[in-house]
Amino acid sequence: MLFEVLVGLAVGAVVITSAFAALVLLRDAQRAIEDQSQLQQQAGFLMRAIGRQVHPAGSLDMESVGDTGGFRYAAQPGPAGADGGAVVHGTSGDRHDSLTLTEPALPAPGTARVDCLGQASQPDRRTSATFHADTSGKLSCRSSSGQNQPLAYGVAAFRARYRLRDGTQVREMDADAVEQAGRWHQVGAIEVCIDLHGAPHSGGASAPYVDCTGHAVSDSARRHLVVRRLFTLRARETG
Repeated sequence: MLFEVLVGLAVGAVVITSAFAALVLLRDAQRAIEDQSQLQQQAGFLMRAIGRQVHPAGSLDMESVGDTGGFRYAAQPGPAGADGGAVVHGTSGDRHDSLTLTEPALPAPGTARVDCLGQASQPDRRTSATFHADTSGKLSCRSSSGQNQPLAYGVAAFRARYRLRDGTQVREMDADAVEQAGRWHQVGAIEVCIDLHGAPHSGGASAPYVDCTGHAVSDSARRHLVVRRLFTLRARETG
């Protein structure tokens, strides 16, 4: 009788242990799904926020070049007839770059447009948005008014590379190279890469992933999501 009781207790302990292990695995899987979903939502929000600034900044006029049938970017008008400037600018950093987008002045009062902080743009005044991240992983946007608004946390890397037409070829350059060549006005597209990480977990070593520099890396403490988006500057023909 005692032997049967001991066997029953042993079997019960095995069943309870297996059930507990299954529960832990189910909880970890649920956390992984929630973490991945939050990262995807955050990535979508950030790319939409950047895209909303790229498109108006990229609404550049193009003018014909003689009788060649070609076109070139026309000068970007500034406020009250001031000299125009590059609509795209940026800086390179060790982990984070910065990206500045300048929108043309609104043509007339009543034209609806908001900056990266949701503030309405003023007529006859160029506005800008600067996306930048700090060492704590906070990605923010600074408007031309000087106000700074955090957009996301947990950003492991924020990178921007620029595509320029060089004859029949398209060159991809970082901010330092574009700055040295003085070719910001020739930027036709911007590739933005964001490396987002989730909350710390204790699930052991994670699978390697490819970061924004193209290298395979692994982070055993956090889950990562790397997203890339190519934004083309829109252009319209003048005249």
